[in-house]
Order: sequence, then C-alpha cells, then structure tokens
Amino acid sequence: MSDRLGNDLSPVGRAAPHHTGHARATPGGDAGRGSLGAATVGLAGGIVALLAGGWLMLAPFALGYQPEGTGWTNATTTDFFTGLGLAILALLASIALLADLTSRLRAAGGLPPRRSPYPDPDSLRGTDSATPTGVAGGPADELVNLLRPLVDALNRDNPEHDRGGLSTNRSAIPTHTTEQS
Repeated sequence: MSDRLGNDLSPVGRAAPHHTGHARATPGGDAGRGSLGAATVGLAGGIVALLAGGWLMLAPFALGYQPEGTGWTNATTTDFFTGLGLAILALLASIALLADLTSRLRAAGGLPPRRSPYPDPDSLRGTDSATPTGVAGGPADELVNLLRPLVDALNRDNPEHDRGGLSTNRSAIPTHTTEQS
C-alpha cells in the first residue's frame, strides 16, 4: 500500500514522508516557528481586538442609547459584557504574542539577551570564580576586616588573652563542676 508520492504506508517498515527540500527559513533559524512578521501581525490583531472590546463596552454610553438614570437595557448589558469578554481575551492574547515576539527578536539578534534578575556572584566578589574563599579579596577577608575591631575590644576586656588573640589555653577556660561533700 502506498500514497500518491510512492511512500510505503504499510504498518511494518513505514517509510519517512517524501520531502521536497523546500524548508521555510526564518530569522531565528527554526523552520517550524514561523516568522517575525506573523508574530507582529498577531500582536497588532490582538491590540485591535482589545480596542474593539473597549468600544463595545463604551458604545451604549457614548452613543446615548442607554438612558441616564435608569437600569441597563438588554442591549447595554449584551454590549458591555461581550466587550468585556473580548477585551479580556484580547489582552491575554496580546500578552502571549508580545512574549513570543520578544523571544523571536532575541533569537534573531534584534534584542540583547535577557539579563538575570540575580546579580552575578563573580561581579559581587570583584574577582573571577577561581578565587577561593579566604584568599585576599575574597568574602572571608572582608569578614575578618569587619570583625577585627570587635575581636580587639574583646581581647582588651579579657584579662586572660595572648597577644595573638583570644586564649586557647584550655586550663584558662572555666569549667562548671559541682562540689561533692
């Protein structure tokens, strides 16, 4: 069993479809995604639909067929809620189409790459990522410089300290013992 182009359509050993080699090229390089023009036309259509929905919502009041000071007529209710639904759908479609258009423009090189909302750790450190923690210029060095006045003040207040810092002599550390009588 075969089709018009001679491809085998039998369940076993099914051949790949016949390609003519006329793939459609797009600016982003992805032949299946379409073009920038299609996304732009879609966005323009979404904006026109949004405006039409807004007009449907305002028309009963702008054209004066809704009497002032009375409840809404059936025509006003129908126009308003139809316009509201159209405006909501058009807004959602426009947002999706705008996101698609910006991604296509980034892929085509028309917009710069998206930046991360989080800062780059290398830029915060001021050095490359090969700088280990604790090396001059690293975060540990900044912490030591920040805490040095506190440690010096504690050393001045502590009568049992060495010149190099707090005492590490275990015999100088008081222990809590209970006396047994």
